[in-house]
Amino acid sequence: MPTRSARTRLQAGFTLTEAITATATVLIVVALLIPMFGNGLSRSGVYISANNLRRISMGCAAYEASWGGILTIELRSQKKEREGFEPSV
Repeated sequence: MPTRSARTRLQAGFTLTEAITATATVLIVVALLIPMFGNGLSRSGVYISANNLRRISMGCAAYEASWGGILTIELRSQKKEREGFEPSV
């Protein structure tokens, strides 16, 4: 005599309890992974900023090598004072 399975052909699928358990498991895993992705995003911002600063310094070094001198940065107010113009306060 053949054995009866727990489910017949018409009942193939998930029960409500199985569906709730699977959904809860997925939500718990997602809740555990979200902080890890947040940390990764903040770290990537730091790496991007560091890379931008490195590229700026490389550009300054290339400018200095091309023009054979020291790279100087002059503020507008210093330039106006040097030209004899006194800015109003």
